Amino acid sequence: MTVSIADPKSPEAHNFRGSLLQRGGNLAEAVQEFREAVKLRPDFSLAHLNAGLTLAAMGNRPAAEIHLRQAAAGPDPNIQRQATAALRQLSGQ
Repeated sequence: MTVSIADPKSPEAHNFRGSLLQRGGNLAEAVQEFREAVKLRPDFSLAHLNAGLTLAAMGNRPAAEIHLRQAAAGPDPNIQRQATAALRQLSGQ
């Protein structure tokens, strides 16, 4: 799947592209896009959540936990709930 980004400095565009790549099964490239999104905007909770969930699906628990903790600390209660649930699942609770 080829998806170009209109504005390479837009964290939202990188997160969106990452979501498309993730849905298409290209997890490694998706994680790169999510990481670029949080590099551009470190407090981007949704991109941290997406990165964490994708990394967990790839079996990279330590990296997933880092992103999920960032997402859980963000201001959006829905993202907080999802991140907290994913962290519990990773820890086996």
